[in-house]
Amino acid sequence: ANARGLELFRATCEQMIGRRIVDFFPARQPDGSSSIFRAREILERVWHERFPPFEWTHRRPDGSTFPSESTISSVNLHGRRSLIV
Repeated sequence: ANARGLELFRATCEQMIGRRIVDFFPARQPDGSSSIFRAREILERVWHERFPPFEWTHRRPDGSTFPSESTISSVNLHGRRSLIV
């Protein structure tokens, strides 16, 4: 995460490194949907098409949550598909 990401998550680099993105999801999003299932739906679409900005709730290392407007894009870097969020 960049400096702003660390600020939003109220986290240190050490708290972020080696963790999976799902470690920063609450179990459910505000609409009641499962964060993991909703993320899978978004990822399935973003690999094939442009995906518009969307609202997402994140969980900080201390357990508190915060809302965001997120964008996600797939990119090809040196033959590997990657995501920029």
